[in-house]
Amino acid sequence: MSMRLRHAGDLLPHPRAKLLAAHAYECYLTDRMETGSPSCSAARSLWAGIGDRVRSPLPFVALADGLVRRADDEAQRYATLR
Repeated sequence: MSMRLRHAGDLLPHPRAKLLAAHAYECYLTDRMETGSPSCSAARSLWAGIGDRVRSPLPFVALADGLVRRADDEAQRYATLR
């Protein structure tokens, strides 16, 4: 996916946003939130820029879910250490 992103600069906003959102979702699935966050923000900005109000928040939903799960995992680890 990273190679596709490197060459996606010439894409129109909608296909580029789809590619960025797919990258953000891939990062969410593989627990690489830090890597997916910029793609998530870029996809949201592109969709907002073309007026797609339905899709613009979706990457953030997946990212937020992953962050909440990570925080829950950390809290459970901390609780077991006590």
